[in-house]
Amino acid sequence: MLPAAVLFDMDGLLLDSEPLWAAVLDDFCVSRGARYSDEDAAECLGRGIDRCVTYLVERYGIAGEHRALTAEIDERFRVRAHEAPPCPHAEELLDAARARTKVALGSSTARPLVEAALGPRGWLSRFDAVVTGSDVAHKKPAPDIFLACAARLGVPIAGCVVLEDSRAGCEAGRAAGARVIAVGPDSLALSPIAHETARHLGEVAARLGLGR
Repeated sequence: MLPAAVLFDMDGLLLDSEPLWAAVLDDFCVSRGARYSDEDAAECLGRGIDRCVTYLVERYGIAGEHRALTAEIDERFRVRAHEAPPCPHAEELLDAARARTKVALGSSTARPLVEAALGPRGWLSRFDAVVTGSDVAHKKPAPDIFLACAARLGVPIAGCVVLEDSRAGCEAGRAAGARVIAVGPDSLALSPIAHETARHLGEVAARLGLGR
């Protein structure tokens, strides 16, 4: 059955931006005498920069006011956002979905960074709604972002499909009450949370009834 809407994550799902985020956060940590490790990435992935900053401050004793540190990292990413390439099949799936049903972007990333990453590609105008970490009180893994997507689209969340690549994102979609498909080479690890898994976005269209 065709979903009432498809709700897309951005980082790691539409854009292969996780390596860029890791590089930005490592540069930030190095400037403070630390290194951003794989363990740190596992803790921060998909949870929004506010929680990531809190984690890094506690882990490495980084000095500074939280808002200023967050703004510094945001700016470091913003000026490099164009470097993140689209994930395989991302544009194809987005076009297929918007031709058949409603589509929304639901990202924990701040709105200025979402606009910097997707605006130059002309992707923002393809969504019927865009909800970012700037628009909600609680970011993923809380359900707020996906609930807001459904509300803005005027559809029941139970009829929506959430496409995610992170644990936090899958938890958010599940908590919201949507059908969750975990996407990516490591998606099987998310099978206890997601309803389905897919190795890449190219596998998703047929499952959603979006075939030509």
